[in-house]
Amino acid sequence: MEILKRMKRHKIFNFMMMLQFLLIILYFFVTVAAIQKAFIMNLEVPKILGDHMEQIIHLEVQEEDTTLRDFQNFCKELKENKLVTAIAYYNYSSIASELFNNEEVGNLEINTELNQIKAFPVKDGAFFSEQDLQSKMRPVLVGSELADRFHFKVGDVIHDTISFGDFKIIGILEENSYWIGQTISEELILFLDHQVISLTTEDYVRLHYYCSAESKNLEDTIQRIESIAQKHNIILEATTVKAELENHYETTLNNNRYWLVFAIVLMIIISIGTASLTSTHLYTRKKELGIRLAVGYTPARITVLFTGELLIFTFLAYGIAYLCGYSMIGNGISSFAGSVTYSGYAFTGTIALLGGASVLIMCIPSVAALFICIRKFQPKNLIGGKE
Repeated sequence: MEILKRMKRHKIFNFMMMLQFLLIILYFFVTVAAIQKAFIMNLEVPKILGDHMEQIIHLEVQEEDTTLRDFQNFCKELKENKLVTAIAYYNYSSIASELFNNEEVGNLEINTELNQIKAFPVKDGAFFSEQDLQSKMRPVLVGSELADRFHFKVGDVIHDTISFGDFKIIGILEENSYWIGQTISEELILFLDHQVISLTTEDYVRLHYYCSAESKNLEDTIQRIESIAQKHNIILEATTVKAELENHYETTLNNNRYWLVFAIVLMIIISIGTASLTSTHLYTRKKELGIRLAVGYTPARITVLFTGELLIFTFLAYGIAYLCGYSMIGNGISSFAGSVTYSGYAFTGTIALLGGASVLIMCIPSVAALFICIRKFQPKNLIGGKE
C-alpha cells in the first residue's frame, strides 16, 4: 500500500516510464513472432510431407502458353523415362450444402497421384482410385471433425448448393490430418479435419505441380525435366521443395533479423535511459528520502520500496503489452472460404516468456542505480531539500 500511495503522487512520471516500456515490449513481441514463424514452419512442413520430402520437385508452369495435350505428353514422357513416379496437383474451392446448414466448407481438389506425394490417412472407407473418375457423383473424403459435427458416414451424399452437383462420401480422414495451403513453399498449414477433399480431373494446365523423383540425383533429374519440357514447348521452372523451403526460411530470417537487433538495441537504450531518469528522479524526492533515513529506514529498505514502484509500472506495461500483442498477433489460425489454416505467426508462451525475461533484464540497470544512489544519501544533507 505504501508503494501505491507514493506512485499516485508521481503518476505522470510513472505513466511516461510505463508507456515507453509498453511500446518497446509490444514491438519486441511482433518482431519475435515473425522470426518464430520461420522456425515453426521449418519444423512442421517437413513433418507433414514425410520422409521423402527431399525427393519432391516443384514444377511452376507457364500455363497460359501451354496446351493440355502438350503437357499430357510431357508428363507421359517423364514417367516413361522413369524420372518421376507421380505428378500431382491440387486446387482450393468451397462447397455449401443444407447438410452443413448452408455454411461454406473448404474443398481441397486433388488428383489421385497426390497421395504418393503425401499420404492421406483414411480411418473409414478408402482413398480415391482411378475408377472413381468414372463415377457419376464426385467422390469425396471428409475431415474427421466435419464428419463428427454433421454425423456423416461413408456412402452419404452431399448436394452442393453452389455448383448444384452431388458428392458421395467414400472415406473419412483420421484426426489431425494436415496439408499445405496455396503452394508448399508459402508454408501455410491447412487443417483437413474441417475440409472436404474431392477428386478432380485434368481438364486444364495448372500453374503448380509436384512430382516425386525416382533418382537421388535431383540435379540431373531437374535438368532432364527441363530438357523434355523444352522439347514439348513448355516453359517451366523446376525446383526441389527442400531448396524452396530453405530459401523461404533464410529470407524470412534475414527480413526480420535486423528488426530484432533494432528492438534489442532500443531495449538497451531504454533500460539505460530509465536508470538515468530513475537516478535523477531520486533527487526531486530528497526530502522524502531524508525523512525516511532519519526515522530509521535502512538504504536497503528504501531501495526495495523504489524497486517495487519500478516493478509495478514495468509489469503493468508488460501486462498491457501482453494483451495487445495477443490481440494483434493472434494464435496463427485463420479461416477463409471455409478453410482453416495455421501460419505459424502466433503469440505463443515462448514469446510471452522471452518478453517477461527481457522486462526483468531491462530493470536491472535501474535497480542498480537506485541501490548505488540511495547508499550515498545522508539524512542531514536531504532534510532541507525539495520533494
